[in-house]
Amino acid sequence: MKAISTKLGSGAIKTVALSEVVQEDWSEMLCLNVNLRTSPEFLNMKWHCKEGINDHSMKMLNEEFNSFRGLFPLKVYIGGPAATGKSHFASRLASGYGIPHLTISEMLNEAKNAGDQLGHDICKKIEELKDIEVAAYEKSRKKKDPDIDRSSLKPRIPDDLL
Repeated sequence: MKAISTKLGSGAIKTVALSEVVQEDWSEMLCLNVNLRTSPEFLNMKWHCKEGINDHSMKMLNEEFNSFRGLFPLKVYIGGPAATGKSHFASRLASGYGIPHLTISEMLNEAKNAGDQLGHDICKKIEELKDIEVAAYEKSRKKKDPDIDRSSLKPRIPDDLL
């Protein structure tokens, strides 16, 4: 169960005592008392899971299942103008289907922390954009206006860099 849950779901499993569910209507379907032996046709076959279902075999079984049925990963991009509910509905879809929800800010933070050339370029561009915002603010600032907090600025990253 752990291998199935990890490879196909969230990885969460819950151990339940038999005494807690034995009276449930569906519990009878989970009970088997079967004596099996391998039929001669299967003796010379190559078996995928001789050791049972584990992390390695679960991945292989999942790929085989998807391949034979023509099922392929689906990626959904939700775009639109600001404040139209993109993030709200994307997070609801992600939680409802148990799939990852990637946000621009998370991906930018990941890239900045990676320490590679892209991360360096992003950090450099953010600092340049903050400099421009601070300069524009200082230019139009009145004496009673407060100082600008540079750390709170969140400039928009150009699409070509995204």
